Amino acid sequence: MRVLIVEDEPLIAMSLAAELTLAGHHVLGPSGDATEALCLADIHHADIALVDAALESTMGAVELARILQTQCEVPVLFMTTEPQLTHESSDAALGMIALPFDPSEIPESIRAAQTVMRGEEPDPPTVPHSLQLF
Repeated sequence: MRVLIVEDEPLIAMSLAAELTLAGHHVLGPSGDATEALCLADIHHADIALVDAALESTMGAVELARILQTQCEVPVLFMTTEPQLTHESSDAALGMIALPFDPSEIPESIRAAQTVMRGEEPDPPTVPHSLQLF
């Protein structure tokens, strides 16, 4: 899968990119800027995006997620330290990953999201505890 990472914290972004690359995914970015992320998603046809819910950029994370889903047809998983706040914007994303998380669980979260994107239910034991699907 082509996974777009939108994260303005460089260490988290690099950790995510490394785990996803090791799992065989093609990483787009990481980007800490919403405008750049939209360009990457469009040019490289991202399959899914991991978006920092607290993104400090030219636009907020929720607005970015809505544009990614509606205009680019890219499903979004928010990454957040405040899961209750992302539930208020559940229409903008497929789900959310609660921080802190074990970076090695990210590929499992992507697999669970892929299952949902195919219209299927993920097997509960394979869904990481940090992932909540909306």
